[in-house]
Amino acid sequence: MNNIVVPLWSTPLYIGSIPIASSFVDSLESSKWDDITNGYLTVNTKILDSQGWEEFKTEVENHLRIYAKDILRIKNDVEFAITNSWGIKHNKNHWADKHCHSNSLLSGIIYLKCNSDSGNINFYKNQGITTVFPNCFEFDYDEYNMFNSTSHTLTPEENQILIFPSHLDHSVNLSESDNTRLAISFNTFIKGKLSNITNNNLSDLEIK
Repeated sequence: MNNIVVPLWSTPLYIGSIPIASSFVDSLESSKWDDITNGYLTVNTKILDSQGWEEFKTEVENHLRIYAKDILRIKNDVEFAITNSWGIKHNKNHWADKHCHSNSLLSGIIYLKCNSDSGNINFYKNQGITTVFPNCFEFDYDEYNMFNSTSHTLTPEENQILIFPSHLDHSVNLSESDNTRLAISFNTFIKGKLSNITNNNLSDLEIK
């Protein structure tokens, strides 16, 4: 028998591609923005529900369906509905502190405009999760991999969509690019019927 390693209880980060028309970029760039000191957020927190974005939102929902149904294998009794969505604009020297998304189950980011210098995104293992060793142990490693790392860094690409659990802490590095980085973030919550399979379904819950 060959030696194998099974990655138990992993946190799935979904990386996909999504077509982005120039009209969406133009629409986002012409939106009203709030200055948050370290970047800008759109005043509109329902960007994907805006007129003209219907087909694009359907594409995003298709990726959510792949994540939930094909990867997590959740039955069709439940769907993940987009609750809010907003634009993010970073110029040179902007960044984002470590944070997670409240009141959401799955979150996502769609990159409309970016380059290799506009700031990597970093994901962090929750301190409450113990994988191999307790968090109070620190080792020197020959190299980092999915079994010993406490963070993962990704260089975003245009036309890319990321989906991940909303509790997963993440941050964005300082942008060193002279070009604006444009992205859309979104949150989701479930709709449908949940069943308590360990208690004879006595605690069924339907969320509409």
